[in-house]
Amino acid sequence: MGQLKNSLKEEVETSLEYKILTKNREEKWLKERTNLETNSNGKPVSIRGVLTDITHEKAAQQNSIPFFIFLFNNFYFWLNNFIS
Repeated sequence: MGQLKNSLKEEVETSLEYKILTKNREEKWLKERTNLETNSNGKPVSIRGVLTDITHEKAAQQNSIPFFIFLFNNFYFWLNNFIS
């Protein structure tokens, strides 16, 4: 919520990610990028934005975490055996 308040004070781009539940009971991840536009007096006149479905990207991130843990654990095991 802090990003939104800041974007109302200044002309900055905000980026938010959140999860929604569709009417079909599917979980989807969305990324929202918005930009507040002001007139020459600094008064807000419009908000322009883009909403993107990032469900596949989030799934890929979650699937890659166990892989990196596996790599780290195996490297640590290999390193301990090499040094000993």
